[in-house]
Amino acid sequence: MLEFQLALDEQAVDDEVFTFDKVHVLLDQKALEEVGKYLKIDYYENQGFRLINSSQTLAYGLRIKKKTS
Repeated sequence: MLEFQLALDEQAVDDEVFTFDKVHVLLDQKALEEVGKYLKIDYYENQGFRLINSSQTLAYGLRIKKKTS
């Protein structure tokens, strides 16, 4: 099982990049395997972001973290 986080970051060599309305989402190979072909990023003002794939909620209560060099 993976721990998912949302962070401002630079693309790594092995990252896949997906662009949605000018927002770039970077996923490494392990995350791609866990997510599958569907990922929904949902936001609730009092709960933060939620990541959902086609069969389960992967993470909830997420906040976007600043890049830590």
